[in-house]
Amino acid sequence: MAGKLWVGGLPAGIPDGEVYSAFSKFGQLRSCWVARKPPGFGFVEFEDTRDAEDAVKELNGGRMGWKVEFARASGPKGGAGGGGAPAGGGDRGGFAGGRDAYPMKYVKLGSSDLEVSIMCLGTMTWGEQNTEEEAWEQMDLALSHGVNFLDTAELYPVPLRLETCGRTEEYIGRWMKARGNRDKIVLASKVMGGSKDGRTFVPANRTVPKGGNAPAPRLEASQIRAAVEGSLRRLQTDYIDLIQLHWPDRYAPIFGKNQYDASQHYDPVPFEEQVAAVGELIKEGKVRHWGLSNESTYGVCRHAEVAAKLGVPPPITIQNDFSMLDRRFEGQLAEACAPHHYNISLLPYGPLAGGTLTDKYFGGAEPGENARHVKFPGFQPRYHCDRSMAAAAEYADLARSTGLSLAQLALAWCKSRWYVGSTIIGATSLEQLKENISSFDLDLDQETLQAIDAIHLRIRNPNVTD
Repeated sequence: MAGKLWVGGLPAGIPDGEVYSAFSKFGQLRSCWVARKPPGFGFVEFEDTRDAEDAVKELNGGRMGWKVEFARASGPKGGAGGGGAPAGGGDRGGFAGGRDAYPMKYVKLGSSDLEVSIMCLGTMTWGEQNTEEEAWEQMDLALSHGVNFLDTAELYPVPLRLETCGRTEEYIGRWMKARGNRDKIVLASKVMGGSKDGRTFVPANRTVPKGGNAPAPRLEASQIRAAVEGSLRRLQTDYIDLIQLHWPDRYAPIFGKNQYDASQHYDPVPFEEQVAAVGELIKEGKVRHWGLSNESTYGVCRHAEVAAKLGVPPPITIQNDFSMLDRRFEGQLAEACAPHHYNISLLPYGPLAGGTLTDKYFGGAEPGENARHVKFPGFQPRYHCDRSMAAAAEYADLARSTGLSLAQLALAWCKSRWYVGSTIIGATSLEQLKENISSFDLDLDQETLQAIDAIHLRIRNPNVTD
């Protein structure tokens, strides 16, 4: 039986992770949540009530000065800041008491039995815009609110650099080992796609010590295997739930490009070799499922048909750029991936266009120095080009008229699409993460959806650069 505790007397600004660490010494936690407005209290839930009893005996009135009691429906009586949590009071980030108040919804991806939360925690800022401590705090907070799905990649963080390549997976691996919660996480990672511009340091990073004379990244069988084994080492696990081919091993218009230029064609690694390599890893138990990323309709069809021919389980997901600023998926790709065709779930990345679809750029607000488009103005410029900013300004006005933040509008819209399995969100602060999580409890009405479509018809897919 689970045991839920109320914790009072917490210092203002204490990280969720610090509270989690203090209590996790006593047993496996289901959730940990710390209030911000008003500060001073939080909730912790143990899998076993006996562990909760031990925590109360040890921590209540102890050297840290915390008050720890078994939680009642309205929280212990007393002042909110110093020792009480009034029922319904305070800014709880939309999560009074965690999953009990706002149960996370779960879906099965594609044709598989892999069940994930409808929100996936993206990780690509960890190690560049976020420290390891901040990454742990984000994972603790997300898991405490029912988010069981993490997405990473062998090359993260971004922007891609020799000095940081693979750092994000290392953070996740150390966190899972410390928390002992691998069985509670659905873990997705990605193998780098074909690259003609070098970046041999990514293949070199797949071994310890780093390999010398590493080849250029390609989706060859040997490189797919080496990439997966390198990720397993950094993640400190013996299996990956979902491995994705990060982008095609052939010329294709991606990352904001739309027009196919036949003169850019080069000889790709055969689809048969790529699919067979993934199939072997599935047989060995190192990978449970696989998916695609930054793929076209042609690529989806070829991978799925080759998998059927070779007797390899089919791809279950496609992770593509998708937001109110780039809706190209909803045409031919949606048809190919529909349940009655190849049955492949979309995992949208960039649903906030790198932060453009948030309030920090509108209404007189100024983005902080750690904002992606401020810190790395040359990285993903499609997200904040003039057309994208103009469209985002109209969406911001619509959001305000409905009483929502722009991020809430953008994420709730993604959630409303029938072909979306789980939406990948990224944050650089806990407050951003709380806002993002809260968005998935929202259902947009038809009037709002029609207003979004009207803006889209005036400024169609402004993220597209050609």
